[in-house]
Amino acid sequence: MHNGTSLCNWKRILLYAVAAYGIALGVRLMQPNPLPDAITMVDGEYLLGTHDAYNWLIRAIDPQTFGSHPMSVLTRVFVEFTGISYETVAFWAPPILASLVAAVVVCWAALLGSAEMGLIAGVVAALCPGFLYRTVFGFYDTDLVMLLMPLLLTLAPAALLQGRIHTPMDMWKARKNDQGSSVPDAGKPVSRMLMGLLLLSGMIGWWMQEWHVFFLYLSKIFPLVALALVLLLGKRGGRVPLLAGLALYALPMGGGWIGSILALLLFGVHAFPSHIPARPLEHRLAPVVLVLVIALAGLDASFFQSVLIRINLYLKPVASDGDAARYGLKVAFPAVVQSVIEAQNMSLSDLFGYLYPVTGVVVLGLLGFLATLWFAPSATMLLPLLVLGLLSVKLGGRMIMFAAPAVGLGIAMPIHYLLLRCRSARLNSGAARLAISCVLSLLLAVPIWAQISALPYVPFISAPHVKALKAVKDETPADAAIWTWWDWGYATQFFTRKWTYSDGARHNSDRLYPTAAIYTTDSPRFANQLIKYIMNNDENLYYAWKGKSAQEVEIILAELKDRDLGLSLPRKQYLVVTVDSLKLGAWITRFGTWNFRRNSMQGYNVSRLGNIRVDLNQGYFAEVKAGELTPVAVDSVDMIAAEGVEHHDYMRQSGIHLVIDMLSGSQFIMDSAMYKTMMVQMLLRKPDDPALAPYFRLVHGNGHTRIFEVL
Repeated sequence: MHNGTSLCNWKRILLYAVAAYGIALGVRLMQPNPLPDAITMVDGEYLLGTHDAYNWLIRAIDPQTFGSHPMSVLTRVFVEFTGISYETVAFWAPPILASLVAAVVVCWAALLGSAEMGLIAGVVAALCPGFLYRTVFGFYDTDLVMLLMPLLLTLAPAALLQGRIHTPMDMWKARKNDQGSSVPDAGKPVSRMLMGLLLLSGMIGWWMQEWHVFFLYLSKIFPLVALALVLLLGKRGGRVPLLAGLALYALPMGGGWIGSILALLLFGVHAFPSHIPARPLEHRLAPVVLVLVIALAGLDASFFQSVLIRINLYLKPVASDGDAARYGLKVAFPAVVQSVIEAQNMSLSDLFGYLYPVTGVVVLGLLGFLATLWFAPSATMLLPLLVLGLLSVKLGGRMIMFAAPAVGLGIAMPIHYLLLRCRSARLNSGAARLAISCVLSLLLAVPIWAQISALPYVPFISAPHVKALKAVKDETPADAAIWTWWDWGYATQFFTRKWTYSDGARHNSDRLYPTAAIYTTDSPRFANQLIKYIMNNDENLYYAWKGKSAQEVEIILAELKDRDLGLSLPRKQYLVVTVDSLKLGAWITRFGTWNFRRNSMQGYNVSRLGNIRVDLNQGYFAEVKAGELTPVAVDSVDMIAAEGVEHHDYMRQSGIHLVIDMLSGSQFIMDSAMYKTMMVQMLLRKPDDPALAPYFRLVHGNGHTRIFEVL
C-alpha cells in the first residue's frame, strides 16, 4: 500500500469517502426537482417513481395486513422519529442513500492500496447510469441496499486476504527466477478485530437474506470465492488462520442461528487460545474440517432448487408450470417475467452505456480490473458481482449496477500502480495523487451530470388515478378486495388501505392470467363471473383447476362467458379501470388471450402517441414527427374528460380507433379488438349502459380512472 493511505489512516479514508459521497450526491441532486403541481403531487405529497416504493410504505403503515419487512420496519422507525411523511421519505431517500455506494468503494480502494484513487472509483460506481436511474427521486426500493450491502459484506473477507495470500505477480516473478520455494511464508497475523468484523459481516449477511433472495445466493458465493483464493494462493503456514476467519464469515450466513452460535465458539477458540488447552486449530485435521465447513455452509438441496427456479425465471419462458406438480395441474399458465422491464434482455452496447456513457471508459475499466486482480487478488471478491452485471444481456437491466464497482476500481487502481512505479517524487506525492483523483473524478462526473440534468421527474402513476383510489378509501368496506393490474397493486393498497388480488410480488401464473383475462374480454358477464369463480375457489385457480385438462378448462371459461351461473361473492370486490393501464395494453391482452391448449398468446395492438393533430370533422389524425404529418383515418375518436366522454363515430372499416385522455394528456391508437376490451369499454361507456349495469356498478370515476363494484 501507498504509505499515505494505510488502512490505519482512517481520517484520510473518511475524508475521501465524504468527498466521493458529496460528488455523487451533488450530481444526483442536479435532477430537475419537480414543481408542486397537479401532475407530480396529490394533496401536497409527491407521487413516487416506482410501484415498489408503495409496497414498503404500506407494509410500514399496516404490517399486520400487508406483512412486515426490514425495509418497512426501518422506514416506520424513521418516520415516527422525525415526523416526516412517508411519501417525503420515499421521495428524497433514494439519492441520499444510494450515494453511500461511493463512500464504500473508497474503502475498497483504500484496502487495495490507495484511498485517493477511491475518489475516482466511488464516483464512477455510485453514478453508474444503470444504478442511477433506479435510485433517482421517488425510486424507494431495495436497490438502495442491493449494491451497497454486497460491497460492505465483501470488505472484511477481502481485508483478511489482502497481504496474506500470494499475488499472481509475486508467483510469476518467483517462477521466472526459479525461486518458487523461496516465496515468503505467512505474513501478518489475523487480529481479533478483523475476526470480529468477519463474524459481524456473516451475521449481517444472514440478516440481509430477509431483504432479498439475491443475498441468499451471494451469501454462499462470497465464502466460496474467498476459499478458492486461500486454497490457490494461500501462503505456507498461514492458511489455517485464513480458513478460521472465513468459517466465521460463512457459518452465520449459511447456518442461521446454529451457524452463528458455532461461529461464536470458533471466535473464542481463535481469539483466546490460551484459555483452551486442546488447541483445536492446531490439529492436523483442522484445515480439512474448516474447508468442509466453508464449502458446505448452507449448500443444501433447497438452495440448489432455488437457484434452478431463479435461472428458469430469467430464461423468460412463455409458460409457467412451476406449481404443476404441487397442484396436479395439467395446464400451464403464462409467465410474467418476459414482460417485466427490468428483466428484459439488452444488447452489449446498451449494457456498456448503462455502465458509463462513454464506451471506451467501460472497456478501460474492465481491462483495468483484470490488471488489479494481478496486483491485488483480494479484489476477486468483487468478481461475482462483475459477472452478474455483465450477464445483464440475459438477466435484465437491474443487474448492471453490480458491475459498476469493478469498473470504477478498474479505472482508478491502475493509475495507483503506475504512480507507484513513477520515479518522479513530485508525481508520486500525496498532493499529486489527490489532484489527479479530484480532476478525473469531476471529469468523469460531467457526462452523468449532463444526463441527469435533462431527466424530468415522472411519477409511475398519474394524479387522477391516485385521486380515484383515495376517494374510495372510506367508501368501501374494510375487508373489500380490489382488482387492478399488478403494476398498480402496491399503490392501490397504499391509497385505499385495501388488499388487492395481485401486486408486484403476486403477479405470476394463476393471478396474472385471470386479471389479464378480465381486462381483455369483451364480455362484462365473463369479467364478472370470473372474479366470482375465483373468489369461490379460495382465490386460487391452481386449486380450482387441479387435474383438469386444457379442454375442461376451456369449457369452464366458455360457460363463464355464455350463461349466468348464479355465483355470489363471499365479500365485496371492486374493479379498477384506468387510462394508465392502456400503456401496458399490449402486454395485458397478450396474457389475457392465453390459449391453454397451445400455450400461446395473441395480444392486441395499442400504442401511445406523442404530439398529434386531430380533425374531428373528417375523422383523421396526424402524429407530428420532425415536422412531417401523415394523416391516418380512424373508425372512432373518444375524448375522455372529467364531465364525460365525447364520442365520434365515422362508420369506416379501417379497424383503427383513437382514444384521447384530456385529464392526463395521453393519447392512444388501437385496433378494434383492443377497443372492444373491458379495459377500454368500461372507461368509455356510460355507467348505466345495459351491457354493464347488471354486472358492475360505478362507485367513483373521474374519467381517467373508474372504480366499479362487482355485482
